[in-house]
Amino acid sequence: MHFNSSSYTSSKALAWDPDTVLGLTNRTAYGITCIGYAPSQGRRCRNRVAHHKVECAISILKKAGTAPKTSELRPAAELLLCYLHGRQSPDIISQWRFQLEDWVSDHSDECSSISCNKSVTAPRSVKSEPRVKKENLDDFDNYSAEELRKMMREMLEAERRRTSGKTMKQEDETERDIPRNTFKRESNSESPEQKRRQERERQEKQREEEERRQKEEKKREEERRQKEDKKREERRREEEKREEKAREEAFRERVRLAQEKRKRTAREKAQKEAAEWQAAWKRYCDGWTKGADLSVANIAWPVKSGFRRDVDEASVKLFFEKAPPEELVNSGEKMFKLINAENMRWHTDKVMQRFGSDVVNGAAKAALAIIAKVMIELRQEAQKNR
Repeated sequence: MHFNSSSYTSSKALAWDPDTVLGLTNRTAYGITCIGYAPSQGRRCRNRVAHHKVECAISILKKAGTAPKTSELRPAAELLLCYLHGRQSPDIISQWRFQLEDWVSDHSDECSSISCNKSVTAPRSVKSEPRVKKENLDDFDNYSAEELRKMMREMLEAERRRTSGKTMKQEDETERDIPRNTFKRESNSESPEQKRRQERERQEKQREEEERRQKEEKKREEERRQKEDKKREERRREEEKREEKAREEAFRERVRLAQEKRKRTAREKAQKEAAEWQAAWKRYCDGWTKGADLSVANIAWPVKSGFRRDVDEASVKLFFEKAPPEELVNSGEKMFKLINAENMRWHTDKVMQRFGSDVVNGAAKAALAIIAKVMIELRQEAQKNR
């Protein structure tokens, strides 16, 4: 059992008030709750007592007055105890008797009108949940207050030794489940207003539960969507990397093929050009070995095409740079011997002796002069490089 230990003071005479004298209101719970004691919590029980039961119990106590019998207190105690602590009614009755005797003794001078103007001592706390044998509680009227206190202490001590931790734990768990089961037996007697309030509370809980469920579902859906977006983004990046790699490989392959083609084309061109220069040198050499016809048309001109119309300084220099075989010009000395021999061949006096004055002074005069000039320059250059 548990009662508040606050004191109540008034400057005016106080009428006999069971709530004030017996400490029925639970100050920590803001109202009248079960007056039993919860050992597992170490405090007074906080299970609510129906309003009509509270009113009935207070009415009984007021009618009983300040010197009631046990039989008059028992109905009020049973009304103010929940179904978990109903067996504590004998202890509650004994406690009330002690409090009433103390209160009467403290206010004996003012109890003629059942009122007081002194401070009222708050109820004492009894931290136990004793069990007593089934006996006639009316016999307590034959004991004095001191004897009842002694009996109360003995019962509390015996109950403490019998109480086990398992029982306390079970009671604690049962008490926590009270919001659903506490007042099943009282539901039929609840007022319409209480029923409407309970229905609103139930609907509010359902609404909150539905909102919580929807939020959780939305959160899970958002997390799932984010995971899918992340995977999709990773796949897209991997695909882009593969495409980029493929483009790079394709580009490198095109570059390689283009380089190979250019090299092959250049090689073929060089081979073709070398063959053309080789043919031009053979034709040039063969033209000087033939001596039957000494006309201008049969002169072996030192140009790639072999025609007089193509004779100029650049063409003549290019001919002696490209046309001679490698074995004839692979050293400075050999190059000088070849150019010196060609210079003597194209000297004006030698040409005059071979082709006559008509050829030298005729239509081929300009071409012969160009060749003679170029050969002198080539001989001078070759002489420097021997």
